Amino acid sequence: MNTKEMVVQVFDELGYKVQEQNNGSLVVSYQMKEMLVLMEEDSNYMLLMLPVFHEIKEGEETIALALCNRVNREMKLVKVYVDQTAETVTAVCEFYYTDKGSLKNNVDMSLQILGLVRTIYRNMEMECVN
Repeated sequence: MNTKEMVVQVFDELGYKVQEQNNGSLVVSYQMKEMLVLMEEDSNYMLLMLPVFHEIKEGEETIALALCNRVNREMKLVKVYVDQTAETVTAVCEFYYTDKGSLKNNVDMSLQILGLVRTIYRNMEMECVN
């Protein structure tokens, strides 16, 4: 079984359907959001990405950077960052795994973290505004 097949099987065992995009990347729906699954063949490294979960209003780029920094300090196993255009915020969980069981545990944990990060970011944003 190759890496992609194992990843698809793990998501299936967790109850999630994986769709393969035209470019070969994988997408999984979680809490009504699409997560990208990025991996390297013959490598035990994987990245789950919640792309563009927040759009930055013009003039609020500095606030977004500060919020990303705060989320990164307070949450473990997630990286939240402003994209290169300074227009959106994205979150990623990346990890190494040793076997299928490790992959399954890491995927499950990463999905939970990415499900929470959007809410935590928005709560911090509301604290900043008020």
